Amino acid sequence: AGAAATAAAATPPASGSAVGSVDPGSVLSAESLENEQLAHEVILDPGYQLEELPEPDAFLPPKEDAWDPKGLSAKAEAQAAHREALASGNQMSGAEVDQLVRARVGATVQRLFWAKLVASLAPPKQQTWNDFKVGAEVQARYQASPGGPGAFYAARVTARHEDGTVDIKYVEDGVVELRCPRAKFRVGDSPLGQADPGPLLSLLAEVRTRLERATPRRTDLHEAYRRALDEEMLAQMLSKGALDLAGMLRVATFLLDALAFLEAPARASRTEHFKRDLLQHVQQPGDAEKAGGAASRLVRCLPVLFTFLHGALDQLQRDTVNAHLSLRVAPALRGEAGVRFERGRFEDKLRQGATTLQKTQLWIHAAVASLVDQKDQKAGALLSGSSRDQGLAEALGSVGARGHESARSKLVAHAILELLAKPVRWDSPEAAGVIPETLVWDAPRLAQLRDGLDRLVLVSTLLVLLKQVLAKRRVTPQPQLVSGLQSQLLSLLTEPDTRLPSLQHHVCQAARKAHQQDPSGGGGGLCAEDEAQLGGLVSSAADPTNAIFALFTKRATGLLRAMAEAPEPASPSGTAAVPAALSAGRGPVLSSRPAAAAAAAADLRAVEAALDAGIGAAGLQSFRRELLANGAQLRALVRHNGAVFAPHYSALAEEAVAALPPPPAAPMA
Repeated sequence: AGAAATAAAATPPASGSAVGSVDPGSVLSAESLENEQLAHEVILDPGYQLEELPEPDAFLPPKEDAWDPKGLSAKAEAQAAHREALASGNQMSGAEVDQLVRARVGATVQRLFWAKLVASLAPPKQQTWNDFKVGAEVQARYQASPGGPGAFYAARVTARHEDGTVDIKYVEDGVVELRCPRAKFRVGDSPLGQADPGPLLSLLAEVRTRLERATPRRTDLHEAYRRALDEEMLAQMLSKGALDLAGMLRVATFLLDALAFLEAPARASRTEHFKRDLLQHVQQPGDAEKAGGAASRLVRCLPVLFTFLHGALDQLQRDTVNAHLSLRVAPALRGEAGVRFERGRFEDKLRQGATTLQKTQLWIHAAVASLVDQKDQKAGALLSGSSRDQGLAEALGSVGARGHESARSKLVAHAILELLAKPVRWDSPEAAGVIPETLVWDAPRLAQLRDGLDRLVLVSTLLVLLKQVLAKRRVTPQPQLVSGLQSQLLSLLTEPDTRLPSLQHHVCQAARKAHQQDPSGGGGGLCAEDEAQLGGLVSSAADPTNAIFALFTKRATGLLRAMAEAPEPASPSGTAAVPAALSAGRGPVLSSRPAAAAAAAADLRAVEAALDAGIGAAGLQSFRRELLANGAQLRALVRHNGAVFAPHYSALAEEAVAALPPPPAAPMA
């Protein structure tokens, strides 16, 4: 969601506008573009919600050495992650390796920060300058002038000099500094021996800012936050040692109470439990506070506290945005309002030179040419007309006009399916330079549609290959075994780390079970020759040259086309029905308004009828649910995209028709 989504949630729509007036000067701002993409998702799926975030962990006291920085290095962690990826045996892509490295390095950097926070508040181990012996671990301001600003980092003394200075080497990155004076270090008998307020104050300021953003109109709460978390006062108290355990507990309690006040009851109860467990742990008698250089219980718990606070604030922000999406944004962008909003935003970007129609022109021209090829190759024309040019001109040239939604859907559906057939992953960085400008927001949706298509085609191919190998031994797999394998494979193919050996294992395992279950005996178990053959067939199943894979791709694409182009059912008033907004795997999301809900249900029935008319002949009956979800998603995209960009598509289609070569001459009688 991010700050942009929060800003959208906190800004009410202006009267007479879908989501507020469009400010041309702000079209290119990062926040504006993020909000525009979020609005686009809601338009295509009125039930769209940002994914729920995981629950923050319940309170668990940290171990004694939880924040020990020894052995922690971001560079070393990155190198270790690379070595593990290479040694794992999994064929990880470069992007997957980078993701693993980023996650590991991020976790290490976070642990180093927490170690720095705890060390900054713990009493220094050196009480006098005489304690700075060679090998001692000290806290030094990194590259700061004596007494000047700078954060403290752990360092090790490597030498002492007669002039009273020392040489040090920083623990985290190995940087060496020579002849450092006493004023550079935290020492118990000096002013710098008190707590370093920097890390804690930065965390408190961040939490206070997030609380204020969560309550944009509550100035009374903002004042309470500032009084309780006054940075200047807390800095003075920390530097003078006046902020004792009781004072720190008051700050922690205030933060948790302020959070619980804003949360829904169930989550507020969770926060209360966290506070209770934290206080019980900190206030119990023990010797942790008596140990000279050890951090107090509360100081050691601060990383746990702030991790919980940020996790809970992330959830609060996400809940706020989702409520705004469903209660305000979705109703405001329903139907024609959403079309006007997105058309206006795109036109603003065109006027400012922020985008062009160059890639869209190439895309539409190619789609028209492809339709012409299909028309010349088939007796039944896709686009009606007494002659090719006349028919195309009449149908394609009218895609922008009201009442010609069928022709527009046919063109846009064909053009999008042509994109899906290309060997491009549309949400990849490489695709950003070639995707049509009118589909930029839909790059993830195109990738999802292609994934869904490839998944069901691959699984249907694997099932056929299994049956073919078994048929050689006159073994017929039981329906329950086939449906179970289908579910397993579909599930596996949704996991990003699934590799070929896993698919081979499940298919061969199903073949062995089929032999065991065959009532005729099947000539014994699965022989090594058949297992090797089946494994080889599985490895080449997704090859575009594989005849079975290509056949199922053609059939599934035809079913998607039929659903996208299904005629719109007439509503009781005689106008076209509002399309049912379906998202993959979630089913129809119907409007709370009875008329819109009835229209959406009628549209869903039309989509189902188009699917059922051809699914039997395609041999894909067992994939009806997946096909219906993909088809409904494609239909929603085709109809909305076609409506938003109808004027441009109409002009580009007419331009493409005019540029067509002459039709082939009719044969002489």
